[in-house]
Amino acid sequence: MKNANNAAAELAFLFKVMPAMQDVNTVDQIYRLLLAIATAGETIGYRRAMLFAADSKSGEIRGRFGIERPEAQRPRKATFEEMARGVFDLYEGVESHDLTLKARVFSVPLGWQRSALFKAVNTGHPVLAEQGLSEFATDPFFNFFGTTSYIAVPIRFQNRVTAVLAADKGVGTRRGSTEDISLLHSLAQHAAASAQRIIDVSDSRRRFRVLSKIIETLNTSEVTDKLDGGLKLSLTMITRAMGATGCFLKDLTRQKTVHIKPVSDYTPDDDDDDVAIGECFEEILDRAAGRVETVWGDANHPLLDEKAGNVRLFFAHPLICGSDVAGAIAVYTEEEDNPTGATGYRPEDKNLFILAAGIIAAKIEVNDKETRIQRIEDFVQELSVNLSRERERSRIGEKGVSYQTKVSKDLESLRKILSTRTPYTKR
Repeated sequence: MKNANNAAAELAFLFKVMPAMQDVNTVDQIYRLLLAIATAGETIGYRRAMLFAADSKSGEIRGRFGIERPEAQRPRKATFEEMARGVFDLYEGVESHDLTLKARVFSVPLGWQRSALFKAVNTGHPVLAEQGLSEFATDPFFNFFGTTSYIAVPIRFQNRVTAVLAADKGVGTRRGSTEDISLLHSLAQHAAASAQRIIDVSDSRRRFRVLSKIIETLNTSEVTDKLDGGLKLSLTMITRAMGATGCFLKDLTRQKTVHIKPVSDYTPDDDDDDVAIGECFEEILDRAAGRVETVWGDANHPLLDEKAGNVRLFFAHPLICGSDVAGAIAVYTEEEDNPTGATGYRPEDKNLFILAAGIIAAKIEVNDKETRIQRIEDFVQELSVNLSRERERSRIGEKGVSYQTKVSKDLESLRKILSTRTPYTKR
């Protein structure tokens, strides 16, 4: 009866404390709170809990955090105050706990079929692993953490499993029941929803910062030479913000195409690949600008031929300036930068790209107008200098005509005097 009452009190506590996940600010804090909640209860909780991150780029599942509820801190009575105090103490102790340090040196390759951690990542469903089962015969988790049974629950957000929650009841205790697995799965789902909210807010702020930085960069690019640098920096920021491989910009007003591809490792073969990709994307950019429409697709798109190489995704948008089209911009992702196998960019990334395209188009339009105005000002200034020169020449010419007139009059008077028949002495 006592256990039933404690279980009911612990369950009520969990329902009250789970919304607290929405008040934390980082994903790591959510993970730590998840571990603390999972191990806080004596009757329905777990003795130990660990959080593992699934990293597709490194190709492994590696430990991040771990916590174990000490025997001395088990509440005698499952009151809300005692459990809240227990959750707080566990949460504060996660970062420096010995189990965290131990978990961080443990890893399992993605693809290790006999690991419950990998099965949870691969299937997206909770997995109950027992040491005696043949399907987990070579699971290193048992020997490393000293247990005979544990539960692996996937944590899915951003449309993929990015972490796994592993928990056990402790050495020599019963394995988890169906109710235990269901409860742990509910906690993991709630944590995933909270983590997704944090990531969405963080992504919104990041996209806002990217757009603000693009505006700031282009505003400081007042002349054509600086504009080229500002555009290249803006394309680099767009590429990195979308997690893409490279970006193209076709400027019809200046008749030039720019290709930006941030790389960490460079080989001479990259030049040939970039040239081939550039030839392929010329048609994509021409279509986006010529038809004034967005063009996107994956590796099966008809505009991507063998020249595109390993390009798996692309998204192109026209640069619209009022009623005119100043060109087009396109972003693309190669196979090595698409570990999840996505077939398209996220809607929020597309919106970021379209907004950035509008900012760049407006700057190109302003720069074109400023260039025309500068040309007119240069022409007016040159005309003014020429007119000044002509006026100077005119003043010199007027003086010459006046002097010539005076000399002509004097010569005429002299001629009259010389032609008279008046005696010489009188003349």
